[in-house]
Amino acid sequence: MKRLAGIAALLSGLLAPPDAMALATAVRLAADETVRLDGALQETAWQRAAALDALRQSQPVPGARASQRTVLRLAYDETQLFIAVEAFDAEPDGIVARQMQRDSELFFDDHVTIVLDPHGRGREGYLFRVNPVGARTDAIIFEGQGEDFDWDGRWRAAARRHADGWTVEIAIPFTTLSLDPQATTWGVNVERRIARHNERVRLAGDLRETPISSLADTLPLTGIRVVSPGLGLRLEPYLVLRETRDHEGGTGGSELTPGMDAFYQLTPAVTAGLTINTDFAEVEVDEQRVNLTRFPLFFPEKREFFLQDTALFRFAGLGQSPLPFFSRRIGLDRNGNPVDIDLGGKLSGRRDRLAFGTLGARVAAGPNTPAATLGVARAVYELTSALSAGVIGTLGDPRADREAHTLGADLQYRTTDFLGAGRAFDAEAWWQDTATEGAPGGSAYGFAFNYPNIGLVANARFNHIDEHYDPALGFVFQAGIREVRGELGYWLRPAGYDAVIPQFDWAVRERLDGGLEYVLYNPEVYVENSAGDFVFPELRFERERLFEAFEILPGIVIPPGDYRHNRVLLSAGTSRDRALSVEVSAQAGEYFTGQRRDYEVEFLWQPHQRYNLGVEYEIADVDLREGRFIVRIVQTRLNINFNTRLALNLTAQHDNVSERLGVNGRLRWTFAEHQDLYLVVNHEAGTFDSDFRALQTETIAKLGLSVAL
Repeated sequence: MKRLAGIAALLSGLLAPPDAMALATAVRLAADETVRLDGALQETAWQRAAALDALRQSQPVPGARASQRTVLRLAYDETQLFIAVEAFDAEPDGIVARQMQRDSELFFDDHVTIVLDPHGRGREGYLFRVNPVGARTDAIIFEGQGEDFDWDGRWRAAARRHADGWTVEIAIPFTTLSLDPQATTWGVNVERRIARHNERVRLAGDLRETPISSLADTLPLTGIRVVSPGLGLRLEPYLVLRETRDHEGGTGGSELTPGMDAFYQLTPAVTAGLTINTDFAEVEVDEQRVNLTRFPLFFPEKREFFLQDTALFRFAGLGQSPLPFFSRRIGLDRNGNPVDIDLGGKLSGRRDRLAFGTLGARVAAGPNTPAATLGVARAVYELTSALSAGVIGTLGDPRADREAHTLGADLQYRTTDFLGAGRAFDAEAWWQDTATEGAPGGSAYGFAFNYPNIGLVANARFNHIDEHYDPALGFVFQAGIREVRGELGYWLRPAGYDAVIPQFDWAVRERLDGGLEYVLYNPEVYVENSAGDFVFPELRFERERLFEAFEILPGIVIPPGDYRHNRVLLSAGTSRDRALSVEVSAQAGEYFTGQRRDYEVEFLWQPHQRYNLGVEYEIADVDLREGRFIVRIVQTRLNINFNTRLALNLTAQHDNVSERLGVNGRLRWTFAEHQDLYLVVNHEAGTFDSDFRALQTETIAKLGLSVAL
């Protein structure tokens, strides 16, 4: 089911050329004017602000008139940007709002999305989304349209439902945004979703294949003059009380730890950050997985300090491997266990065409890791509106007490009017070199292109990774290889369907020391109707050569040899617009010396905005000559929302390989704006030989404050 993320990205991540656009303007508040965030829109400033209401459908009928009227207004004062949206609705009882928690998935609710490009360059921006009960989520926009929802910005919103629909007011401090004081024109766009019609309407860019995050489609926004957003200093002190208990060893203890994050805007476009005695107690736990591959697992970054300005450190459009810098290498060991960060700092921002970011940290010694000083620097220069060049460098090795560095350079090209045909096209080329004390150095290079449009869909990527390539602060699945992979398909939209995409995927990987290692041929068809239900059949023809024995699980060793896997896969699911949605997948076929069958089912029940329940169950049934095993993984999530400021999240995960049950409970109370109290319980139990016993428990209370000057 995770594989469907790539299809979802395709359907929501394509570009289109901008329409002929009018200008949006923001009105400045008088010295004695204020905006009270209550969703009522009673201030006189909103009467003076220009009303933008020429929204058109992007779905289901691109360019068609919206079924309901939507009005956008903008205003600002010395420190904040204010946004008001009136979402009129002739059937207010049909409004859908199933989410209430901060950073929950609002995509399937009625909602409004605001996109801002403060630099007006179409490269980096911000996304803010609010539903009719005031639930919020946000994202950084990178590389013109990419979305990173792990980012959490400082902003406020208030929504109100009424007989004519619903309204929302938003306040975004200028200190939340990276600004160019010289920029006279921003970019802005708004999208509204009307869930019961599966309808989306936008102010600009009305093509279905264009995501709302596409900065190329924003309206020019004028009238904003940011002189000084205040002192630009934000202090975030916190106090953490942690109690741990090892039930088997009979040991335990408690600890009270202070810490602080500080952020200072040297200019509206340049921010310095400092973290002292860093703690990430409130971070969501990683998914529990069982690795049945020969390669390391990749887990995403979730810690806020490293997510700030994360887009600046992205390199060459690479998603997971080979990455010159991966922030989870700092403050986490290879098993994902936290290692103390005594001190960390960063500097990031933009000046004219140059975007840059630096990050450094002093990491304390852990049970299996030495103390280390680690750092990374990244710079990207915009050569033209479509072409940019960048460099990156890292220093330090968190794995051992030795010197190490990585250097890299990349070139990226992105356009929404390829060859003047109004089609999207992007390409990148990159190079990296690594050096580690006491070990041979290595390099890697590659290039890729992507042509993502309705009609022809095509992409390809080539990577060459030396045997001794070793990014000490990065991530790589496998070194010593040369690989090429790609996709070729055609996106059709017959009546009643949002997407019918027949596609052929392929991949070839060979070892640099000689020999073909892996070949994939993968014909598939993705079909999604206008309601959002989908079916996705696939055929996978694979050839894999093992040069060394592979221990897939303890005691089960697959010998070297040349293997062929022919498998059939089928995935299907109902739209998450429904209160109860279901996704299922199954695959069966050859696997090394035997057969493998995989099944996965996921239920999501959202009967009310105050609670929702998700259950996911996976089975891998592998029958080999060397032995048979069945892997079972179950995950359950229960979210209880008392209101938009108080939420309880409960997660339970278990797999029958480690025979460990992990339970995580997190209560977050935002008792004042940007002031939070977290209560967290992490409990681990073993189910060895059907004997359930507690292993360890961690209880945490964290009080976090925030003061902006």
